[in-house]
Amino acid sequence: MRKPIYAPTVFGNNYYAKRLVAVCTTLMCFCILGCDSLIKDVKPLSSVTKALDHLEELPPRVAIHNLQPMFKVEATGFTAVDETGWDWAGSDEIYAVWHSNVIVSTLIQGDVDSGDSFDFHSLQSCIYPIAGDTLIIDGRYGGEDSGWICKEEGAASPIQFSVVFYEDDSPWTHIPFCFSGSIVKGCEDQFVGKYNGVWNTQELLEILPGIGDIQNFTVRLNPCEGPAVCGDDNFSDYDFHFRIVRMADKEVLRQHSLQ
Repeated sequence: MRKPIYAPTVFGNNYYAKRLVAVCTTLMCFCILGCDSLIKDVKPLSSVTKALDHLEELPPRVAIHNLQPMFKVEATGFTAVDETGWDWAGSDEIYAVWHSNVIVSTLIQGDVDSGDSFDFHSLQSCIYPIAGDTLIIDGRYGGEDSGWICKEEGAASPIQFSVVFYEDDSPWTHIPFCFSGSIVKGCEDQFVGKYNGVWNTQELLEILPGIGDIQNFTVRLNPCEGPAVCGDDNFSDYDFHFRIVRMADKEVLRQHSLQ
């Protein structure tokens, strides 16, 4: 006996629709009930975790105000204890070069004989710190741009500078410009002497305990340009006079971490 073949009915269509609704409902329930467990299993990337840990470990920072002692160095003059060469052969023509935050040369002082003393021009006396952005100033021959001044507030320690004296021989050698950059290059002018000054904070405060204090110095210039030319008794002797002035303390704002 043949089995009857049933044709699709409205009931059949409803059957599939109900199955679809049941599946969707099951999925929605799964999402609602399973979200918490899924979120708990998610972990941030290790790089992100490390970054957050680093930020949490940083100590807080505070601004600390402190007073910094300030100073300036000025040249006052020089003395030709013993001029270059023989005294009877003629006078020296002397100029100085300061090496600090700026390289500068002073006016050429002529007619310098043994025993003579001279002052530096007030607009060329500052050794450190020199104001302005110029790195090299040639003041040997005067002129509008041959002077300079110190920074009004001075500078913090340590202090370091060098002084080199030359005798101008340009009329004989025809080389009028004898210094460039940080050292003398191709210069036929005669080396006379040098001095290097270095002071740390403790040394400066010992000699200048109060604001406005001034300490004057006189040093004999080293007549040896290098080890190979030292030991000759015929070298010239020049004394260099300068002073260090303690300026008003300056407040400096610094950031420090609280440990």
